[in-house]
Amino acid sequence: MDPIYFFVIAVLIATGGISFISRKALYDVAQNPDNLQSIQTKLFIGVAVVEVIPIVLIVFGFINLDQSTIDPVTPLILVAIITFINGGHVFKTYLSLTGDADKQAKEKLRMLFMVCLPLLMAFPIIAGVATMTTTGS
Repeated sequence: MDPIYFFVIAVLIATGGISFISRKALYDVAQNPDNLQSIQTKLFIGVAVVEVIPIVLIVFGFINLDQSTIDPVTPLILVAIITFINGGHVFKTYLSLTGDADKQAKEKLRMLFMVCLPLLMAFPIIAGVATMTTTGS
């Protein structure tokens, strides 16, 4: 397997897990907006647990990156599709929950969504940069 695909697998695991945890946190905040701090704590702990395997895969990918022989376009497209699908799930959940929420709950949902979005985008950015370094671009 080409080392670039370590990054694709890391993105798949990380964004899938973070998407699941983020959607659960959004549902929890919609149910109980006053409990935002403990929900955010659970969110960060869950994200840290989910990111363990992707971090190991990223390290393996960087160690073997000089052995890459494939064109990086396909892995970049896969990373973009995976990120778009998982980000879309979180955004769709956010939109569905803010539709019938009161003003306080909407504000807390927006704050939590703005925290979840960068967490979701971290690994795709790492994978994109690593893939682009193989081409010298």
